[in-house]
Amino acid sequence: MSVVFGLWAFFMTLLGDPGIPKEIYLMKAHPFKKPVRLADSNENGDPLCHDCNVYIIRSREHCSLCNVCIDEVDHHCVFYSKCIGKGNIGYFRMSLVGFVLNMTYFIVIFGFISMRGHHNTVER
Repeated sequence: MSVVFGLWAFFMTLLGDPGIPKEIYLMKAHPFKKPVRLADSNENGDPLCHDCNVYIIRSREHCSLCNVCIDEVDHHCVFYSKCIGKGNIGYFRMSLVGFVLNMTYFIVIFGFISMRGHHNTVER
């Protein structure tokens, strides 16, 4: 059962939204509409991300590897080849727990099988 949990969490992290701002989705929904170019900073002094055409608020960063802004970004994961942020951090943590549970389970089972096999060869 833990294998299914681990795989579910892995694929939810891999295929889920990492926290891309909804302004970007709204712009992408109308690809032929010319986007309105925003000012270099908003009224709060937040700078504009010129690649994404959204303001980089306090909890938002632009990932140069993904080439998109992410809300509440944690890191860019090389194992998933995507950002881990607001949208998938919970699934990412569950996938880590699933990985540790599965590895512990397989190490314990392998140890019992190895010891049992070693015990049988000693008695012969």
